[in-house]
Amino acid sequence: MQTIRLTDLIAAIEGTAGPMGDASRSRRPGADPDSAAEHPTASGAVAKESLTRTGDRAAKEGRAPSGQGESLPVPRIVTDSRQVQPGDVFWALRGERLDGHAFVGDAVQRGARVCVVDADRVTECKGPAAEAVLIQVDDTLTALQRLAGWYRCRLATSVIAVTGSVGKTTTREMIQAVLSAGRRVIRSPRNYNNQIGVPLSLLAIEPHHELAVLELAASHSGEIAALAELVRPHVGVVTGVAPDGDSSNPSISGDGRYVAFESSDRK
Repeated sequence: MQTIRLTDLIAAIEGTAGPMGDASRSRRPGADPDSAAEHPTASGAVAKESLTRTGDRAAKEGRAPSGQGESLPVPRIVTDSRQVQPGDVFWALRGERLDGHAFVGDAVQRGARVCVVDADRVTECKGPAAEAVLIQVDDTLTALQRLAGWYRCRLATSVIAVTGSVGKTTTREMIQAVLSAGRRVIRSPRNYNNQIGVPLSLLAIEPHHELAVLELAASHSGEIAALAELVRPHVGVVTGVAPDGDSSNPSISGDGRYVAFESSDRK
């Protein structure tokens, strides 16, 4: 991700930083319990308050916790505390078995400068995050999607989105391999294809990338449409559509019909 400033991050979460993709239809992880750990790097929440050990004003103005007045850069967003490197933003996401809020202290010890947490967990996070900027939001998942939508609208990179019932990853890899012969191309890493992985994939795109090949998958009805609205692809690739009886891909077979890609030329 291109380095951004703390003030821009807060504005993007609040929805005051300009146009963004509408991720409001996405949902919390359900059938994908520990998806935050599986995707460790890269209308909804409101950043109601920003807390730092040197006071609210410093954090809201985007200054470093040192209180020296410098603008605080945000180089990388991480959802798995084990992957945190000095200077990272730790984004605490909830899963069915693991809750990122329980690992805020570990993230700060590893060097996280900013932690984004849910409002109903902020009290317990203040102590462990005493050495970092703490941003409170209504819902960390929705806030992540809002930030990704804001970032997407500022990218000049052309985006290709790949979805379908089968063969998504293979198709993604083939497209990336062919296009990389003459252009700077980035693709979704590993299984970064859901409501957590897609925002992180968007945030991993850097200005020098000419093309991005992103994979979209769904576990709930409506997710493909929501992800496509977030990604706003220039080109949509559908590998195949299962019969309507395939309940494992409801957004694809039942109600999706890939209408999401009708707007694939938008940025």
